Amino acid sequence: MGNFFDEYKSLDRLCKDILESENGVTEYIERMEREERGKMIVADWDRDYKKLKSMRYLRNRIAHEDGINESDVCSPSDTSWVMQFQDRIMAEEDPLTVLYNYDASLKKEKQKQKKEVDNFPDYPEIIEKPKKQRVNKNAPSAEDFPDYPEPKPKKASRPRKKAAEPAPEPQEPIFKPHIDFITGLALLLLIIGVAAALITSCL
Repeated sequence: MGNFFDEYKSLDRLCKDILESENGVTEYIERMEREERGKMIVADWDRDYKKLKSMRYLRNRIAHEDGINESDVCSPSDTSWVMQFQDRIMAEEDPLTVLYNYDASLKKEKQKQKKEVDNFPDYPEIIEKPKKQRVNKNAPSAEDFPDYPEPKPKKASRPRKKAAEPAPEPQEPIFKPHIDFITGLALLLLIIGVAAALITSCL
């Protein structure tokens, strides 16, 4: 296994080539920061991003701090991770390549669907013709029927007069006895005489 600093320099050169940039690993990190949707599409996106920044920090300490040894700040696992990340880039399994390949496949699929739609033949619209009705030769025609005169409109009938109500039947007169003066006087005297007789008999 090589030392950390040499392996990091090799990774930096590789990033410069694939990204066509002079910044190498720094350019790779900045592109990951711009592609926020990578978190939702690529597995372990955040972990790779943080690890790359950590490796760059270690490299800067070794390169710029005086009196520091690589063994003081790096572990064998750090060197191993840098080497593995180079292998992932070569195998197109690094985060940015996975994201770009996803976009390319999505775009290719859309173009394929559009091409299928464009190549779909335009068939003329089918217009249904009205069906011919069968004619029954034995059916009577209009010439077989006689021309009857049109019925005359009926005259409006006059309103009927109400029948006269029958006259009320004459009621029979109630009998009222008629007593003349003489008869009345005789009856009065008779009543007085009967009363006097009753009084005399009681005394």
